[in-house]
Amino acid sequence: MKFYLTKKAQLEAQGRLQAAKPPLAKRAVEEAAPLSPSAGMGVPGSSPGGPTVAAAAPLQTKGIATIGGVPRVDLLPLEVRAERRGAQNVRRAWLGVIGVAVVAGIATGAATLTSMQAKDELASTQGETSALTAQQAKYSKVRTIESKTTLIDAAREVGGSTDIDWNSYLTKLQATLPADTTIQSVSVDSATPLTPYTQSTAALQGARIGTVTVTVSSPTLPSVPKLLNGLVSLPGYVDATPGTVTAVDSAYTANIVIHINQDAFSGLYTKKGK
Repeated sequence: MKFYLTKKAQLEAQGRLQAAKPPLAKRAVEEAAPLSPSAGMGVPGSSPGGPTVAAAAPLQTKGIATIGGVPRVDLLPLEVRAERRGAQNVRRAWLGVIGVAVVAGIATGAATLTSMQAKDELASTQGETSALTAQQAKYSKVRTIESKTTLIDAAREVGGSTDIDWNSYLTKLQATLPADTTIQSVSVDSATPLTPYTQSTAALQGARIGTVTVTVSSPTLPSVPKLLNGLVSLPGYVDATPGTVTAVDSAYTANIVIHINQDAFSGLYTKKGK
């Protein structure tokens, strides 16, 4: 069982304690003071005219220290102090909880704000995506035509990969011949986009993509080495083999077999040509 005293009760208890215990210095003075004889009254056993006995000197109180002071009594139970300390700890704990709650609230608010901004950005992006999708649907025919055009371009590129501009090539071939020599006939055997050209099995012969057999005519006997040396400047030239020379009606005809490589392609339908 716990007993609690009010401040007034504590003060009254202290007052009663002071009244019950007078100061120690006052009691010491009262006990030490002797009874002094009355004035004109002799000491028993002394004559009236004889010497008188001197009165006792008063008690010297100087130097006597007052012990203690205002007495105080703490009647507050230890349980009350412990309860007060516990209440302080509880208040501090609650302050800590409130601080944590405030920080958590601020963090939650910031996270909520960030989430709302992200949702707004997502909604805006989704709106743009929907608009782009609608535009794509509107121009779907154009996309189909573009796809077909791309397919056509690819097919043309494959089909024209082995194209040779023969008009330009024969003009360059004529330019390598002597001035009095003309081309009578031309025979071409070349690769196709689907069939590669058959390579020679003879040693020391380069790769080729076609063979051009040319029949030339000259009023004079042609110089075969001169003819072969002039062919070296042709685009895609690999090698050349001279044939027979025949005299017909005061003119001479000669056959020349020319092998050419991929440098003779025009590149007109390929990306390089574009």
